[in-house]
Amino acid sequence: DPRSPIPVKLSRTKFPIPHPSNTPSNNKRSNLHQRTATATALTMATTDKYDRQLRLWGAAGQRALGNTLVVLIGCSACGTETLKNLVLPGVGSILVVDDDENAVVGNGSTSGDSSGMSTQASPAITDTMLKFSSPSSNFFLPPPSNQDDSTLSNTAMACALLSELNPDVHGHHCTVSSLESVDYKSFLKTLMDNPPSSDAAAASTPKKILVVAADQPSSV
Repeated sequence: DPRSPIPVKLSRTKFPIPHPSNTPSNNKRSNLHQRTATATALTMATTDKYDRQLRLWGAAGQRALGNTLVVLIGCSACGTETLKNLVLPGVGSILVVDDDENAVVGNGSTSGDSSGMSTQASPAITDTMLKFSSPSSNFFLPPPSNQDDSTLSNTAMACALLSELNPDVHGHHCTVSSLESVDYKSFLKTLMDNPPSSDAAAASTPKKILVVAADQPSSV
């Protein structure tokens, strides 16, 4: 029948259809997304460290905290605990001052000042610092009965353990023969003009000095 349709055989050629993720434009977007995610992660690692307190006092408050030098007079349990609560939020630098007649100065650079006192940079953490043979009321110092075995002064040990809590904080310590004989007015003025630093080129003048003197006699 001439009116009958002529069967036509169609050949189906299979062409590879690229996956959307393999197209050049999507590859570029994927690489850009990965780079952005990496940069964001690095930024968050720095920003999120102080995220909760930044919500409280903002960037200006954090800068003010970072421009403050905290001087601890005496390594008492109350004093070191107070200093710990300032190290964790990111105070700029700390200086631990205490008296110790038989102390051996730890490793670290030394800088002198006009008051006759010298400061040393925080020593490196050692296994000896982390092992107390008996319980102590001070988390950052061994009990007095075991301090004779240490080759470091109280200030060096406390400074090292406190600085370990936050690498953004620059720790220094100073050992004197007697806290009562220190001319604090001259000492603090010198610290403001010439703050302690392990690198003179990196020294920055603190805008404020906060003194913590806990459990000290009135003569100090």
